[in-house]
Amino acid sequence: MNIKFFYDFMEHELIVIDEQGERIVLTRPKEIDHFLAAYQLQREQCKGLIEREDRLRIMDKGKPMRWLRRLIYKH
Repeated sequence: MNIKFFYDFMEHELIVIDEQGERIVLTRPKEIDHFLAAYQLQREQCKGLIEREDRLRIMDKGKPMRWLRRLIYKH
């Protein structure tokens, strides 16, 4: 599954959109950094819309935010 994402510099949020249009908004800096690290990107590189494969499978989980937080704080 492909996802699209971009970083909103005004709101300091990372918006992730799946193929069906479902959105997830990441607001915590640690979550954003972990997500971008999986794609080897920095916030400055996400000024425009980026389309990539869903490596973290963030959209496949029933509760994606809880799953992502468990993954981040596990390390």
